[in-house]
Amino acid sequence: MTGTASLGNAVGAPPPEPAAPAQAVVTSDFEDGTTQGWSGRGSASVAVTADAAHDGAASLLVTGRTQAWNGASLDVTSAFEAGTTYGVDLWLRLATGAEPTDLRVSVQRDAGGSSIFDTVATVSATADAWVQVAAEYTMPAAAEATQLYVESTGSLTDFLLDGVVVTGEEVPPVQEDIPPLRDVLAGDFGIGVAIDARETTGASAQLLTRHFGQITAENAMKPESIQPTEGEFTFEAADALVAFAQQNDLRVYGHTLVWHSQTPEWFFARADGTPLTSSPEDQAILLGRMEAHITAMGERFGDAAWAWDVVNEAIDESQPDGLRRSRWYEVLGPDYLTHAFRFADAAFPDAQLFLNDYNTEFPAKREAMYRVVADLIADGVPIDGVGHQLHVNLTRPVAQVDATLARFAELGVAQAVTELDVSISRSADESLPTTPPERLVEQGYYYRDLFEVLRAHELASVTLWGLHDGRSWLRTWPIERPHEAPLAFDDRLQAKPAYWGIVDPGQLPHLPRAARVPAAAVELGPDAPTDPEWSLVPLTEVGASEAGTSTFGGRWDASRLTVLVRVADATPEGDDAVELFADGPVPYRVARDGTTTGEGSGAVVIERPDGTGYDVVAALPLTAAEPGASVPFDLRLTDASVGQVSWSDLSHTQETRPERRGALELSEEVPVVDVPLARVVPVVDGVVEAAWDGAVVVATGVQVEGTPGASADVRLLWSDGALHALAEVTDPEIDTSNSNAWEQDSVEIFLDPGNTKAGAYDPDDGQYRVSATGHVSISGDLEVIGDNLTSAATLTPTGYVVEASLVLDGAATSVLAGLELQVNDATDGARSSVRTWADPTGLSYQNTSRWGVARLAGRAVPACTSTVTDDVRGPLVISDGVTCLDGAEVRGPVLVRTGASLVARTAEIRGPLAVSRAGVVHLEDVRVSGPIAVSGAEVLRLDRADVRGPVGITGVSHLAIVSGSTIAGPLACWGNAATPTDDGVANVVRGPTFGQCAGF
Repeated sequence: MTGTASLGNAVGAPPPEPAAPAQAVVTSDFEDGTTQGWSGRGSASVAVTADAAHDGAASLLVTGRTQAWNGASLDVTSAFEAGTTYGVDLWLRLATGAEPTDLRVSVQRDAGGSSIFDTVATVSATADAWVQVAAEYTMPAAAEATQLYVESTGSLTDFLLDGVVVTGEEVPPVQEDIPPLRDVLAGDFGIGVAIDARETTGASAQLLTRHFGQITAENAMKPESIQPTEGEFTFEAADALVAFAQQNDLRVYGHTLVWHSQTPEWFFARADGTPLTSSPEDQAILLGRMEAHITAMGERFGDAAWAWDVVNEAIDESQPDGLRRSRWYEVLGPDYLTHAFRFADAAFPDAQLFLNDYNTEFPAKREAMYRVVADLIADGVPIDGVGHQLHVNLTRPVAQVDATLARFAELGVAQAVTELDVSISRSADESLPTTPPERLVEQGYYYRDLFEVLRAHELASVTLWGLHDGRSWLRTWPIERPHEAPLAFDDRLQAKPAYWGIVDPGQLPHLPRAARVPAAAVELGPDAPTDPEWSLVPLTEVGASEAGTSTFGGRWDASRLTVLVRVADATPEGDDAVELFADGPVPYRVARDGTTTGEGSGAVVIERPDGTGYDVVAALPLTAAEPGASVPFDLRLTDASVGQVSWSDLSHTQETRPERRGALELSEEVPVVDVPLARVVPVVDGVVEAAWDGAVVVATGVQVEGTPGASADVRLLWSDGALHALAEVTDPEIDTSNSNAWEQDSVEIFLDPGNTKAGAYDPDDGQYRVSATGHVSISGDLEVIGDNLTSAATLTPTGYVVEASLVLDGAATSVLAGLELQVNDATDGARSSVRTWADPTGLSYQNTSRWGVARLAGRAVPACTSTVTDDVRGPLVISDGVTCLDGAEVRGPVLVRTGASLVARTAEIRGPLAVSRAGVVHLEDVRVSGPIAVSGAEVLRLDRADVRGPVGITGVSHLAIVSGSTIAGPLACWGNAATPTDDGVANVVRGPTFGQCAGF
């Protein structure tokens, strides 16, 4: 559930344009004695009658109904436009003597050979009085034919219809005062659009020919459209599009010759209907059909198209050879691509021939496709280029697109963007109740960034997959999404921010910034800035100044929003301050000296010991908060020396322009699991052995797709350089029949070794999938992580076990790793359920920001950046990096400062050890002759240390272990995130123990 917290909703995007005045698009009063276009549906008959009327002297009588769907129908194809909201007003009454029943007003939309039925309204009708239907209906997507009709929910009684009035907006004319896309992009690449016959007439044709120089047939050239029955070709729809292109001087991009989808079943069956196999005889049949189809396309269209998608969507990165196990592959093997391109080269000798696919911006698919294309080129196959579909959304990093285009440029092949659209939905199953204006603005900036990348590469063409939002396939895939808006023009054929992102980004409205705030309670106090909660999610940059880069983060609970601000400002001055803006004009101001003004719930200010600035933790009152709610928010920092820095409103006018403030999205708390260090490293064999006895267990309890299905209890351990997982999956029916790895019964482990939660995958982030039968597929940068997984799977009476070991090299200096666990459940060859441990979005495969956190208990041995083996005369000051003392003796004090780490083995420190806000401090078999004073560290570990003085431990944010050590003086521990432990090995403390270490 989503909503708005009481601080108010985020604002900043421009308001939507006011709707045009409503006009009547359908009126039927039957006063002229005709049915006025209404006809019987199914077996029903319609006739005008004077026996009853709501207004006037006549109405329409519907009789002869033999099924509930039979009724009265009106063709409204020319009246109903995609994306337009219509007011439907009419009157209904049952025939004399009929028993009361429900009547329903519906719309039937026909497109692509299938029909979709939308309910407009249902009313209870009687024979005694007229009942009014007054409802709104939004046409979700364009259709080839549309009918408005009245039926019943079950009864077959006769009924009457009268006073039909349907109103809709008046569609404005195509804009003539904005630059044509084809002119703006003429120096970069050709710009095309996917169409069918609906775009070849009227305003749509006017928009098309003004802005685009190329067309792709959306469906008309696909195999099922061209040859639905073997040897019977239906070229008419494709012929009409080619003729339109030629009449308007438009290039044609052919799509597509060979595809696993939208290809008639007869291609892969014998004459008797039985499936083709990989036998030589069956291979000859399918090769003959492939050649005949491609040859017929060549004979028909010849040089009409400058390029063709010869093979579409052939890549499957989860397969060893990178190829989808389609019916083409099952019968012909991997050589089917070679045959297809050679047949196409003969049929279209002057055209450029492309291999086209989706998700090529993902690293694993990018590399799989790269290898396939490189092999085809090496084998002399006549492939000219690759097509990148680019069906993306606002969370897909454009940097991935840039990397893909750069990668394929190495091959020297032509490249085209073939099916571009940018969904404004956060996920494929989000159906927005309206089209949010702020997302359209965000989309405009996305198009800006994307086209900046596209212009930087040499591309043969870029094609938008639809002329306007109302014609987008995303309106109905994978669910009904009537307010999806992925293209450059809206349903009314008007330019959107997406258009201006391409043409002139300077015209885009201000884009308020947004950040996610997890749920958690952080207590105000001197330790608030170092609360371990802040380490779970990386802080957000406020902005940079001459003083450095300041950052912030937030947490929320039922009563307040708590914000941490790390201010970069090394020079304390009287006017230094942090101002927090919510929904009112007056900010909560926290001065550097700790004084506050405005409405807040308290604040603390702590100067950082390293002198780089100060930390502010401030609380704002919050009510009616829930996950998914949006809180308006902005930060403004005042540095008396360098001026102001703001997070969202860069003009620093928050008091007078609240619409420029950003938004904080409230989310669930960050799931955290403390993963113990393995006493014995498990053997990866799919067997639950004794090594797992000390593991922590988490469950995949978050349902993100489908209905509840298979789930797992997952045991976790870690050892030096590796994370170990053992998933015991409860799944009574094992199904790995689908050729798509993600649609098989499987376990997925997502690992972000440094817990960067960057959103887009970093090179060391990975998605590791192991099926119930042990098949492995990995997504991510395979050059970096391709060898990081060792796994095994075994079947059990109640399901299966997946055991895995994952390399943790990327977390060499971190005690935190981003982690997600997922169980895919397949039923009848399709994925029916997805359950995760942490991420509720279902987007873990492309976004790391909502994964949970694995806290590696005992992780205290980071990699050395410098090593000291010779004796040193102190003091030794460690101010950065990881310094290792290996058998060395330091004659004097040792100081470990902010962010630095110390690892000492078999060393001696002949003086005090002072630690302040350090990273990791690990002493193993080390003698310290003076006291140890720790005032802030991520991890502290004393293993078999001999300390000849007191030990004080405070401010350790993650893990403190004192194990098997001897301490001559008192041991005092306080203010640590977790109570220090002895890790199972007792210590000898000859003095008293205090605080968290009392009784140690």
